[in-house]
Amino acid sequence: IDIYNPQNVNLIYENGFAALYIEQGDSLFLNLDADSFKSNNFPYYEISGNNTNTSKNIRDYFQFHNPSSFQPQVNKTTKEFLDDLKTQINIEDSILYKFTKETNPSNKFVYWAQNFIKYGLANYLLSYFSYYDINYKQYKTKVYDTNLFPVDKDSAIVSPLYVIHLSNYSSVKYIKSDSIFTRLNKKNEIKNAFGSVFDNIVKNEKPGLSRDIMLYKVFHNFYEHRAPNVSLDSIVTIWENYKKYINNDVLLKIVN
Repeated sequence: IDIYNPQNVNLIYENGFAALYIEQGDSLFLNLDADSFKSNNFPYYEISGNNTNTSKNIRDYFQFHNPSSFQPQVNKTTKEFLDDLKTQINIEDSILYKFTKETNPSNKFVYWAQNFIKYGLANYLLSYFSYYDINYKQYKTKVYDTNLFPVDKDSAIVSPLYVIHLSNYSSVKYIKSDSIFTRLNKKNEIKNAFGSVFDNIVKNEKPGLSRDIMLYKVFHNFYEHRAPNVSLDSIVTIWENYKKYINNDVLLKIVN
């Protein structure tokens, strides 16, 4: 796997889940029990190779604490919903603190875990937004609180949950709840509609890898889910006008 930033990759087998922390030059080997992965969401597995400590810390953390039991209630005010997430962040952080005191894990693990906690909870924001959109036709965009869940923290890419959050955030703020996009899209003015999206992202978001990922995700979703009447020429025109704003060579090569 070509990798450019330290991050975790997930192995899914049967019902089991393994999160491995990898950096450039790593070579990791797993020894897992297939039956254990069939019966457990967070089974035990052995890891060998070079630079294994952080991956072992992650494995032991999931053995210590299963973070998937929290389910926030979406039928609340924005403030109440965000307060619930803040409370859960504090709870998860206290559990992480207890784990670190008992096991003395690597600093890399601690940074990964902090972002895993924060952006795992951030991805509940889309459920809240969708609930009000579907049931009340209200766009609760304020739920995307960038003070609580920053979107310019490039090093947070260590957790893939951060990338998911960037995708959700850019889609909600600049497409689903943007009146200019909605108006142009209804008129079938596709180039102008997505041009306004890219203009707004470039104007309002801090330059860096996080903004590059937002632009990439918006363009990729547009390309993958384009309407039948959207010509390839239109897509090429949009890309040629806005690719100058993406500075990450890897993302540029993928889209090209």
